[in-house]
Amino acid sequence: MVDVVDAATRSRMMSGIRGRNTKPERVIRSLLHRRGFRFRLDVRELPGRPDIVLPRYRAVVFVHGCFWHGHGCALFKWPQTRPEFWRDKIARNRTNDARALAALAAQGWRVAVIWECALRGADKDPQALVERLDAWLKDRASGWSEARGETDGRTHAHSLPGWLPGICRGATLVRSVLQDPVRRRQAMADFRLWSDDFPCNGFMPKTQEYDDRAFGVEGDNLSPALQWDAPPADTQSFALTVYDPDAPTGSGFWHWVVVNIPPDVRSLARNAGKPDGNLLPQGAVQVRNDYGTVGFGGAAPPRGDPPHRYVFRLHALKAAQLPVAPDTTNAVARFMTHLNELDSTTYVGLYELK
Repeated sequence: MVDVVDAATRSRMMSGIRGRNTKPERVIRSLLHRRGFRFRLDVRELPGRPDIVLPRYRAVVFVHGCFWHGHGCALFKWPQTRPEFWRDKIARNRTNDARALAALAAQGWRVAVIWECALRGADKDPQALVERLDAWLKDRASGWSEARGETDGRTHAHSLPGWLPGICRGATLVRSVLQDPVRRRQAMADFRLWSDDFPCNGFMPKTQEYDDRAFGVEGDNLSPALQWDAPPADTQSFALTVYDPDAPTGSGFWHWVVVNIPPDVRSLARNAGKPDGNLLPQGAVQVRNDYGTVGFGGAAPPRGDPPHRYVFRLHALKAAQLPVAPDTTNAVARFMTHLNELDSTTYVGLYELK
């Protein structure tokens, strides 16, 4: 597709895009200020120069433009001119984002990321989003939050921002559009997933690296220990998925899909994703991942890529059992999971091979 404007016009348009004090930032700042929050702006002393810093809550907020930070939403489109330049630039931005988030987590800061797409559009509700941000700020147990907009009324983690640990007691996902605002607001305030094996939006250890020389990796390929609490009261079972949205496949990469986890279970042991499944709760079923093997398949990003995000998503389901067997495709298992989902919560790990 040929650009609709000439090169000089495109250059002028791109150079006019603000890097700081953008309209989405001003909207969030104004709404936070009305709620009585006081904050600092664009603090250069902190990793990543967060847009909003709230020292009282030991929290920072990034308001990301979807293009400049490589968000996988409808607002992100690769420019048709100078494609190599833009791919390199966006990759560097994403790498810098990931490292800044990990550094902030290591310093004990709680991090929230709000994406431009969570604010743009007639169906978006900035007031509701900031209401959830308010609750997250006052909940000292939550370490990571992300707000994104999606056209189907739900949020699918890629943040990452999708992306962050030890200090992260759980990843509370802030959704900008809700199908049932009252019930979901109550559920999202509490339903949390975490791991003691790596910080939320921090880098995973080699323990979670895949083991296959064909992929150039020789890790331990162990699924991490996971814990969760406060699911919706009407949960009948859980499903767990692990997804890399940054895999260069055009559709990401599914590393683990487990369904039919009993509703009274609140944790999975380390290495529960081994092929024989004997560390899984009774009745749980894991299907083939995108490597083609049953169970957990660890991280194996292309060497030299920016850090990939590995989104661990726990789904609370209204069905006690899904009709899934080990030979069911993960696409079918995920389809049935989403049909029966009451709510979900995420925890994100990073991995790269230098």
